[in-house]
Amino acid sequence: MEHCSVCNGYKGERVELKEGDTCEFCLIKNNGSSVRYSTKKGKLWKIWGPDDFTVMYRKTLYRVNSVSHPDEPSPLSVALSGLCSCQEKQP
Repeated sequence: MEHCSVCNGYKGERVELKEGDTCEFCLIKNNGSSVRYSTKKGKLWKIWGPDDFTVMYRKTLYRVNSVSHPDEPSPLSVALSGLCSCQEKQP
C-alpha cells in the first residue's frame, strides 16, 4: 500500500495473511485514566473471520479485529491516515 498524492490516504491491495505468518496488530492498554495504543509484531495464530483474529505476542494470545503484513502500514497507521477516498476518481 502507498499514500495517495491527492487525499494522503492509503491505497492499494492488502497482502493476504495465513495462519502462522508474522503480522502487526494494534495493542490497547487502558489504566483507567489514559489509553495507550501501540503497534506490535506477533504470529497469526487463528483466523476466525474477516475481522476476527487471534495473535500470539510474547507467549500471550490476543483477540484482535485487524492485522497487517509487516511490510504494509500498520492498522494504527491506517486508522490515523485512513484509506484513499478518491481512488475511483483517478485514472
